[in-house]
Amino acid sequence: MMCSGSGRIDIMDMPETMILPVTTSDLLTITRMTFDNMTGVDRHFTRITRNPLRRLAEFMKMPLYLALAGQGYKVVRDRRTIGCAFLHSRHTSAYVFNVCVNRPYRRQGIGRLLMENMESVARQNGHLWMALQVDDGNIPAQKLYKEMGYQTYHPHFMRLAAGTSISRAVSSGLAVESLPAYQGGQLFRRYYNTEVQTGDLWAMPILNDFETAVRSGGIYWRCNLFDREIGCAWISEKDRRLQLRLACQPDYWGHVTTGGLIKSLLDDWDKTSTEIEVYLASSAHHRAAEPLLTSLGFESHFQWRMLMFKAIE
Repeated sequence: MMCSGSGRIDIMDMPETMILPVTTSDLLTITRMTFDNMTGVDRHFTRITRNPLRRLAEFMKMPLYLALAGQGYKVVRDRRTIGCAFLHSRHTSAYVFNVCVNRPYRRQGIGRLLMENMESVARQNGHLWMALQVDDGNIPAQKLYKEMGYQTYHPHFMRLAAGTSISRAVSSGLAVESLPAYQGGQLFRRYYNTEVQTGDLWAMPILNDFETAVRSGGIYWRCNLFDREIGCAWISEKDRRLQLRLACQPDYWGHVTTGGLIKSLLDDWDKTSTEIEVYLASSAHHRAAEPLLTSLGFESHFQWRMLMFKAIE
């Protein structure tokens, strides 16, 4: 396999197969291929294209999005485009997206060749990391990425079903206090960064490229134990689904206070949700707290869109 500075790859052991940069004239073909391959595989894409009018709107927008979002590469065999992937440059990382291989050509190593091409281009552009997102149900893609050295970044969260009581959680000495957005955002990020440095240090160099701490909106809460600050939480509710993110000092990971803090936060939240999702700020925090939260009725789940990273220095 040979790669030139233009991004073109000649695959010597696959006659008449090449990887070439995507041009404007390819975008309609790539859009059709994306819709054919992602529908039913990528949950977010499937959901937003379920409505016929929304599907048409997304189909019309996608060529422009692909043209502006990054540089694309296509796999061509016998003059036919059979696969593609796009690369978007960030500060530290190169982000891969819209990776597709047509069904008749799968399990032939084409996806791996596409990813190797993306990594080669990223190195030429001076990037130190690769990043991508994968659907939790796309097992073949996850398997490929893991075989190529990609590591999932903190994929778990805890879910509490509607009607489940956590009254057994110990909340003695615990108190929560709502904070203004600016003050709360600063406090949460301070605890979040401490958690990452302790529980997910391997990913620290790349996280500035991604907003992994909190989403927009929501309310921040200072968490105290006997008047001593031990952490910060963020809560938001949408479509009767409550999302709670908790970052705290490592001494309290897995401590009974975790369950008590969640109970206190829910008691102070005056809205009724059918489902509660709890995200702890690092994978080490999750591992420490999982047995306790499971005993209180929570179940561990994978995030439906998981970030994966790989160092390519």
